Amino acid sequence: MAGVAGRGHRTRAPHSPYELVPEVQPGDVFVAGDCGVLWASLLPVASAVVLDGSYPGEHPIRVCTEFGVPDIVQAKIASQVLREGQRVTVDGDRGWVLNAEGS
Repeated sequence: MAGVAGRGHRTRAPHSPYELVPEVQPGDVFVAGDCGVLWASLLPVASAVVLDGSYPGEHPIRVCTEFGVPDIVQAKIASQVLREGQRVTVDGDRGWVLNAEGS
């Protein structure tokens, strides 16, 4: 999915892949190791979705495409590196997640 999510969105990273309904507010960047169908209903409110795993044809990514939410898959360690609440800019065209908090 091409697109730029914008600047300075808050990262929401669930503590566990078994968390049933992570808290995601409109405009948050959803970051997780992977995303199953239970979490798919949260994706349309996110400003972007960043997943360590997943593949372009899988269900969560099709949901992102359907709702115009930029996504990055196969980010490998994003859920380990990005902190809960961290402000980031996501560029879905380039596959970049950039720190928006300044250096």
